Amino acid sequence: MLATYITFVEEILGLVEEKGEVQDGLLDLLLSQYTEAKTARNYTKVDEIRLGLKSMGFVVKDMKDRIDWAYEE
Repeated sequence: MLATYITFVEEILGLVEEKGEVQDGLLDLLLSQYTEAKTARNYTKVDEIRLGLKSMGFVVKDMKDRIDWAYEE
């Protein structure tokens, strides 16, 4: 029964557990580069990173005291 369930959920529906650690690490790295570029007033790089993240479904939020992100709705 377990094998049938796993086959149905993973192979037919395509629902598998995603490993978010790599994605989170890459997102943190990009946001770090975004912050550095913004501090250096390299707005071309800031826009490039923002557009790249947007194309992947993320929105960068410039907060008063930090940089945050959200999934694009």
